[in-house]
Amino acid sequence: MKNYRKLHPRLKRFAEAIADGLSAADAARLIKPTSKSPKRLGYRLRHYPDVAAAIADLDEARRQAYQDRRGRHEDGVFNRAHADRSVLLDQQWLKDNPVATWPQGLKDCIESVEYTDLGNIKKITLSNRNDASRLVAQMGGWLTEKHEVTGSGPVYIIQRAEAEKIEKDLDESV
Repeated sequence: MKNYRKLHPRLKRFAEAIADGLSAADAARLIKPTSKSPKRLGYRLRHYPDVAAAIADLDEARRQAYQDRRGRHEDGVFNRAHADRSVLLDQQWLKDNPVATWPQGLKDCIESVEYTDLGNIKKITLSNRNDASRLVAQMGGWLTEKHEVTGSGPVYIIQRAEAEKIEKDLDESV
């Protein structure tokens, strides 16, 4: 981000627009609406070394933020499927430990907590373990969705060698 910080404010806006997915011409129009040739200006600005480095920094920061969010999501789904829920049956443990101090794995399992008027826990709704296990399997690539093939007639799956042989036989018969 040090490359981004040392840019002029207009160039910062240009780099942000490029990182957001705008074309170079649209980003140039954003920073200089009166430009007679925004395509040329955008091309020139995009190839400045400082601007190119700032765009790369912004892209990397966004990629890292995405990876962090994905990791937290995967951890939460895994916890919903595999966390130890047995402590919720212990009434004394529930009284001694406020919700804020519960382990993160246990918090991920809980959909809702209802309290009585006195502040005691009345009901805890937990997430469905089967659904969470299915999500874990899908995220890990162990499970795929069903794919439907439509059309008239049967679907044949053949290997490349068989396809080449069939094609050769057809060429010879013609």
